[in-house]
Amino acid sequence: MGKLHIVLGTALVLVLAIAVATQADEVPDHVYTALGNHFYKQGDLDRAVALYEHSDDHRAEHNLGLIAYEAGDGETAERHFREALETKPDYAHAWDSLGILLFELGRLEEAGDAFRMALQYESNNPQIHYDLAISIANNVRDGNGEVAELEEAIVHFARAEELDPGYAHATNNIEVLQGILN
Repeated sequence: MGKLHIVLGTALVLVLAIAVATQADEVPDHVYTALGNHFYKQGDLDRAVALYEHSDDHRAEHNLGLIAYEAGDGETAERHFREALETKPDYAHAWDSLGILLFELGRLEEAGDAFRMALQYESNNPQIHYDLAISIANNVRDGNGEVAELEEAIVHFARAEELDPGYAHATNNIEVLQGILN
């Protein structure tokens, strides 16, 4: 535990040194977020979390959600994703992450809504189109949607394929859903 405090202390000293060098009264949130990102990429989640918690940046909040999600804490992850969206409602990555979490929690209709929001802000992302299509198809499969909704899923699978030819199994999924509709 002592080494953690030394290294974390060193990171915070670096943050303060940056603030002094830039003559800032306070350390900007993006500095904490950037240092947190460094430790997150290194797999040092304790340091990343400590730095993110010093930031009000939407990306830091989102990354706290990702860390909670990876730890299997869906409730905390959802709270962080939603807090990131309160700060920056047009943050497509947070909408997508929220959608994935809700999908995995079986809240398919809410997941679809989150993916649709993500697409409002990042319409050329094949992964989000694919995720929405899967969410719609599973919602129909589970009896919570109408078969006619599969048309929307086909549109999103097709868009994923258009944006990234050969994307996942988009073409195969289109064929399966068209078979169900015919």
